[in-house]
Amino acid sequence: MPAKVVKANLTPQLPPPEFSRSLGVDMETENQALVRRIGPVAIRSHTDLAQAAMDRQTIGEMLKKIDDWFAPLCDAAFKLHRAITSRRAEVKAPLETVDSKLRNAITAYKADEDRKRREEEARLSELRRQEEQARLAAEAAVLEQAGDRVLAEAVLEAALDAPPPVVVLPDTTKADGLSFRKVWRWRYLNDDKERALQLIPREFLCVDEARLTKYAAAMRESGKVPGIQFYCEEIAVRR
Repeated sequence: MPAKVVKANLTPQLPPPEFSRSLGVDMETENQALVRRIGPVAIRSHTDLAQAAMDRQTIGEMLKKIDDWFAPLCDAAFKLHRAITSRRAEVKAPLETVDSKLRNAITAYKADEDRKRREEEARLSELRRQEEQARLAAEAAVLEQAGDRVLAEAVLEAALDAPPPVVVLPDTTKADGLSFRKVWRWRYLNDDKERALQLIPREFLCVDEARLTKYAAAMRESGKVPGIQFYCEEIAVRR
């Protein structure tokens, strides 16, 4: 009798969802009490201003306490996450590499086959157009010999104006388990980015907000960029 195959449970055992909710409960309770004590934020006098400054000092101390308490856990979780995702990438890499090669090979094959099919459809269409024109020309010759010149000219005119017949050949790139999805992409015209940027309409250009922020910090009141207003605001900080 063949040995019974026992499948291993590969699902990682994670902490229950309520585990994270149990972290820092005491600090959370203390924080909620402080939030209730502060109440609605409204500064109407210098006394309120002084109290608000003191409250911010207390909040700052409590925020630091929270950060210090969670820091080791976050650091350990980050390192574990990085190790797991790195290992996952290593395990997947060989499959993803060969899958990419297969996808590219299939894409190239389909593009080549589609090109050949279009060329053959155009060749057959032109051939049938010529055959139809030859048939109509022969018909017009018979009509002209019979003395019906007007009808013969009409037949020849119809032969010249007739659109080429549509030829559709079967797609040879169909296979079980294979489908294609059209994905439209873009590239700079003639691969010349500098020239293309001179032609692209404004609605497709993006403001470099990060660069503007750095420029404002560096240039301060002397900063000048058309369409941009640089201003200064004072933000309360803890001491």
